Amino acid sequence: MTRNNPTVSVVLPTYNRAGSIHMSVESVLLQTFQDFEVIIVDDGSTDNTEEVVRTINDSRVKYIKCDCNYGATHARNVGIQIASGRYIAFQDSDDQWLPEKLRKQVEVLHSAKKNIGVVYNAYWRVINNKQIYMPVDAPNTEKAKAVVAELFFLFVATPTVLVRKECFERSGVFDERLPRLQEWELWIRMSQNYKFEYINEALVASYYQSPSITADHESLITSFDLILKKHGQILHQDRNKLAKIFAIFGRHLLSSQKTYGHGRDYLLKAFSLRPTSSKYILYLAFSYLGYGASNMLRKLYRSVKG
Repeated sequence: MTRNNPTVSVVLPTYNRAGSIHMSVESVLLQTFQDFEVIIVDDGSTDNTEEVVRTINDSRVKYIKCDCNYGATHARNVGIQIASGRYIAFQDSDDQWLPEKLRKQVEVLHSAKKNIGVVYNAYWRVINNKQIYMPVDAPNTEKAKAVVAELFFLFVATPTVLVRKECFERSGVFDERLPRLQEWELWIRMSQNYKFEYINEALVASYYQSPSITADHESLITSFDLILKKHGQILHQDRNKLAKIFAIFGRHLLSSQKTYGHGRDYLLKAFSLRPTSSKYILYLAFSYLGYGASNMLRKLYRSVKG
């Protein structure tokens, strides 16, 4: 491949990340696989992000600045449109790739059948210096793949994927109407046309910066409801899978007083889909304790668990 036609296009959206973007880009430039371009799409930063990017002396780095803040989803779609690589990867402006990430993923797609459209890897989710192995801590690779696929690749993070460019041409790009879960909605679409392969090795460190809990939860409700309308036929094909998804979101929403009622509604839907499940009965009963009591028990559990 020539420099004008690299094997991989790495799309990196950013907004006011002057303090972390150099580290993020550097982790891409230090990959053992070197045939790539980096497309930085600045979503209207008002800090000195552009100044920091201009100090990176590498001809493979392209910088595009949007005229205002449209959102990371829009920025990713801009990068996809510009990408000239055979494969497309995504990096976030405050995450780090381990040096072998691209090499291992490219090897998988190079040797895979054409129906394998996406390869994703495990990653470390870093919250307050605590590392959590994601997307699932399973005893073996096959079990992990099964758990993730069962949820339509819900916990597959954008910086962990390498995608054949043709997948976007066939399945479309990120849905910019969604305030959250944009990647999951895209994986649902892609999974109807392509298979996903998994590398059970943490090759990304994703640093989680929590926004307002209430705003975060409300955007989840909006997004999930839109996805249910858009992909209801797919999601309702398996009652067990859909119940599990409702339960995951329902339990998450219980942690905010403002969305507590909505969380209980989701748990009720999980129970109605699987009325004989003792787990969903327990979750639903827990939700009827009310926000104060359930929050106190949740904190007690976390303190005991360490």
